[in-house]
Amino acid sequence: MRNIYFLIILLFILILQKYPIINAQREALARLWSVQDDEIDDLIDREVELIDADHIVKRHLNDDVYSGSYIRTTDNNIIFYITDATPVNAIRNLPDVKPINHLLTFERSVNTFNLHDLKDRYRNLTRLAFQYSPELVAIFIDVTLNNIVIASYHGYYPTNREFIDAVNRQFVNPAPVFEYGNLPNTNEQHYLNDISRRTVRMRMLDGDGLCDLHQNVTCSIGFLARRNETHENVIVTSGRCDLFEQEYFFKPWGSLDVHNLIGRMDRVSKYHMIDFGIVSIEGNVEPTITIRNTDSPIYPEINIIGRNGMENNHLGIHSCKSGYFTHLTCGYLRSNEAIYFDALDPYRISYVINIENHIWDIGGPVFHYSDINNVYLSGILTGGIGNIGLATDIDKILIRGGLSLEL
Repeated sequence: MRNIYFLIILLFILILQKYPIINAQREALARLWSVQDDEIDDLIDREVELIDADHIVKRHLNDDVYSGSYIRTTDNNIIFYITDATPVNAIRNLPDVKPINHLLTFERSVNTFNLHDLKDRYRNLTRLAFQYSPELVAIFIDVTLNNIVIASYHGYYPTNREFIDAVNRQFVNPAPVFEYGNLPNTNEQHYLNDISRRTVRMRMLDGDGLCDLHQNVTCSIGFLARRNETHENVIVTSGRCDLFEQEYFFKPWGSLDVHNLIGRMDRVSKYHMIDFGIVSIEGNVEPTITIRNTDSPIYPEINIIGRNGMENNHLGIHSCKSGYFTHLTCGYLRSNEAIYFDALDPYRISYVINIENHIWDIGGPVFHYSDINNVYLSGILTGGIGNIGLATDIDKILIRGGLSLEL
């Protein structure tokens, strides 16, 4: 009996020891980094230092001797993948590099591709893809794999067979890396009710849902912007949500019903291969400049303090998104350029992120934390394949859309 009591007490102690750690990981970024919430700000500061160090070393490298770098924030380290070790000692002894040597690791690239080779291979694979027009395929450089990744859905494997065969014939030793994701589940049960023409003005946060009247399309709200010519406020989301100028309605997190009218999508980007859509604000809704994070008991709304002016070539840094289906999730920046062939037409991707996402998250904001309650906008989620998220850069949206970020 005493042994049983002892085991019960020991189990209780173990539970108490684990509980604070689990309970303290309420924020998505804490879960990504496997740290407690109160450690987030320190790691953000660490990541900023690593970004600065990455920038310093890159000034002394060229595309012929290395194939890219990858920041590992939790390890306080940057890995530089090289194809020629000759200049490493010289670089480490440079005056501006010596103070940051403890942050740097140089490793041989997995293959023999330097960055020039990778870019050339990416361009050639893209040209081949335009010949065959595959469906739901993303192509991008992965510096850690030292290769080009071709991502697609399992369900479209037969459809893209000719393209895949052509790739395997023309690109060998090594072949590109193929990654497959499962087709998204869109079988959520909708209990359609008549829309209540409410007189109550409803607050909309970035990451909330928007849909057409019959919920044939559900997407996510990206961010509030202002037209440069007319100074009217609008909502930015993905142009892939467009349904022939139909009206769009507000669909908050957790709701299967649609609520107040938002407005019409009156402009969709059809040029320059950039994805975004602009929704007018006509209904009884109150757009905000905050991001929804309702799953967090402490920071249910996150402040937007500006756009992310940082270069997007610091791979490995954190990147997060908020969306109707998977809510707020965080991941790592995997690539800074891609081409995506969807069922309509191809378009360019600014960011490839390893992040949980869903088709109903498309259009939602993509951002980078300044601290635990403030963020800089990077763009919008424009697609995904499995846990590969694809994003459009905010500056491209603002320039092409004739918009300014509303703050």
